[in-house]
Amino acid sequence: MHLRVRRKFMIPLIPSSQCNEEWRLGCIAQRKQICGLNDSLSPMLKILRSIRNGFVILTLIGRIEGESLAEFKRVIGLEARDHSVVLDLKDVTFVDQLAVRFLARCEAESIELENCPAYIRDWIAAGRSRNRMPKP
Repeated sequence: MHLRVRRKFMIPLIPSSQCNEEWRLGCIAQRKQICGLNDSLSPMLKILRSIRNGFVILTLIGRIEGESLAEFKRVIGLEARDHSVVLDLKDVTFVDQLAVRFLARCEAESIELENCPAYIRDWIAAGRSRNRMPKP
């Protein structure tokens, strides 16, 4: 079995049961180097949808950044019309400032943030306190 990548390189795929973690990490780094890829080109945000107790659960995996917010807003808008929405942030690895503001707005609009990492919760709280302070 082979993986077809840009520039017509063929890279063999080895089942994970046949290799150790060190080899796998080296292989990933080698693929990125051969293909001219870097971390900024990797998938930014994956959204998985499930239903639990009448709620639509959107599980977010990866990075939430300004570039992915438009599509993310669209998905939430479609789901929120007919259901209560819960955002599961358990597998979020990065958020930028725009994403923190967006998550704060979601929470203000009664969208529950489940498994929200403490650092994101702190940034949301800091943003709220900054907005409450009188401007000179």
